[in-house]
Amino acid sequence: MDFLVVLLFLEWYLLSRLALSDVNQLICDGVVLFGKYYEKQLLFGALHKPRNLLLHSLSGELFFSHTIHKGADAYSTIRTCNMNTKRCIDIKTVEDGRAIAYDRNTSEIYFGGSKGIYKYDFKSKTARLYAENGTSIWNMFIQDLFYYVDASTKRIVANLRGYFHIIPLFSEIEFDNIFFSVLDHMYFSNRTGLYKAQSVISPIFVLNNTMDVRQISQDINDNRLTVYFAAKDGLYIQDPSFRKMIMVAAIDNVFGVTFRNISDGTKNKSEVLYSDQEAIYKLVKSRHGYSCMMKFEAQKQAARSINLKMTVDLD
Repeated sequence: MDFLVVLLFLEWYLLSRLALSDVNQLICDGVVLFGKYYEKQLLFGALHKPRNLLLHSLSGELFFSHTIHKGADAYSTIRTCNMNTKRCIDIKTVEDGRAIAYDRNTSEIYFGGSKGIYKYDFKSKTARLYAENGTSIWNMFIQDLFYYVDASTKRIVANLRGYFHIIPLFSEIEFDNIFFSVLDHMYFSNRTGLYKAQSVISPIFVLNNTMDVRQISQDINDNRLTVYFAAKDGLYIQDPSFRKMIMVAAIDNVFGVTFRNISDGTKNKSEVLYSDQEAIYKLVKSRHGYSCMMKFEAQKQAARSINLKMTVDLD
């Protein structure tokens, strides 16, 4: 009986060592999102700081702004890429294109550049001047009203009765990013922090005063309608119970985030698309998820042991 126990123990030990060896040889360069491991699948590469990602579900087109360098000069341009064919086109009629806005009511797309606001034509893959000729646009969002951020002043401007006006309530506030959730909650960020208001006329409170927010987006296919914040060091969401932020994915140099509806008729599902300094990726489920999480945990334990040893040696 004792001999059988020893054999079983040896078998378990050898199998566990083999499993650990396999885990150590795995390449786990994906992303842990909400505690689950995902592989990152390259969608579009050879880019420079792709940002303001927006996936248009009806057409399957992914819109984003990126930086192009020509000699000593650098400028922004808006690009559209077909998610199925992977064919991409730069929208050259929008000079120094930075801002992208989606009208949820009409499914139309608008761009903002250094010369005004443009409306996108899906058939010709071009854009024509729509409004604010000669005004440099930094950011845009369409809710009940059409909002944009003036690049020269960083003030928010809204279309009221057919004309664009600075909103008196926000005339002393600078804006970098502006976003409204489907529940009409207002989010915005600037160099002093990230802010939220329950509506455009509600009191403003601080969510975070240290985050470098680069894009705000919402997964409308998620039953919780989660709002995501792409920051320099990863993806965040707001703790629904408290006025604080929770990191849900640690990713270096995130520049943008958007979502692709992959609902199958029985359950609402989305794919997460994000960008770093050089490319745009899609997160996909991994068959090595459990093994990679084991590897990450082992690396954390090893790091803790090294730190503990260094602390003991210093003492």
